[in-house]
Parts: sequence; structure tokens; C-alpha cells
Amino acid sequence: MNRIIFILTLSAFLFSQQAEVTNIQAAQRTDGSQIVDITYDLLEDEIFEEFVITIEVSFDGGVSFTAISYATGDLGGAIWAGSGKSITWYFGSQFQDTYSDQVQYRITAESDAIVVVDEGEC
Repeated sequence: MNRIIFILTLSAFLFSQQAEVTNIQAAQRTDGSQIVDITYDLLEDEIFEEFVITIEVSFDGGVSFTAISYATGDLGGAIWAGSGKSITWYFGSQFQDTYSDQVQYRITAESDAIVVVDEGEC
């Protein structure tokens, strides 16, 4: 029994994957709407097809990050790999009267696989 638990635990670590997110770009619209358009590429993975995408923002050069709210687009669950992913963030709804010239974004892509081990094979 302990061997099965060890194998399942090891499999969970081996098959827990973070995809590679590249080419992150963000631009605030100049029409006064306080909307930020964020784009990124999510590189394909040989094992995982769907990802959960989360995004955070830092106003202090990466010292601390806060989760982004009031956003739509390619974030959350069931996001497939590919280029040209986009997120529309309603910055003004989340942060009012905020200014920084040290803004950084962190996009995380995670995926899991469930491995079933037949007890007869152990």
C-alpha cells in the first residue's frame, strides 16, 4: 500500500507542469478608459493541452504582486496553448488613482495530469 501511495505522489509531482509563457506585452489605452491590453504567447507542451492561467501585477518593480481582477480574455481555466493570447484588464475598476513607472506582470500557466496506477502492475 505504501508503495502505491509513493508512486501516486511521485507521479503527481512528475506530471504537474508549468507551461512556458513568453512575449508578455501590456499597453494602457490612451482614450482615458483606464483599460490595459495584455498579450502573451503560451508555448505548446508535449503532455498537457489545457492550462489554468493566472495573472498578477506589481507596482514596485517585482517586490510584491497582487492578483488582477476585473479582467476578461485568455485567463482562468481551459486555455489552450498558442500565440497571440490576450487579456483585457479594467485597471481603473481595480486600482483608482494609482501610478507607477515600475509595473511588472507575472502570468502563470499550470496544468495537471491524473495518473491511474493499476494495483496489479505494482
